[in-house]
Amino acid sequence: MTIEEINQSYQEFQDELATRELHLKLLPTFKDESLDDLINLLKEVKDNTPIFTEKEEPVPDNPSNKTT
Repeated sequence: MTIEEINQSYQEFQDELATRELHLKLLPTFKDESLDDLINLLKEVKDNTPIFTEKEEPVPDNPSNKTT
């Protein structure tokens, strides 16, 4: 690899990082009212989300092993 190719590859890498940074930027500020609304909605969803648990079902007896 030549120096020019290395420099070009590095520049492409830097450009890709800059593009990713633009896509990943968080909103810097929220209005207090909207933030409160968002937090309240999240709490409501958390409180109203059902929790599913698996119940152990009894294993039926194998009829071929039963003697009557």
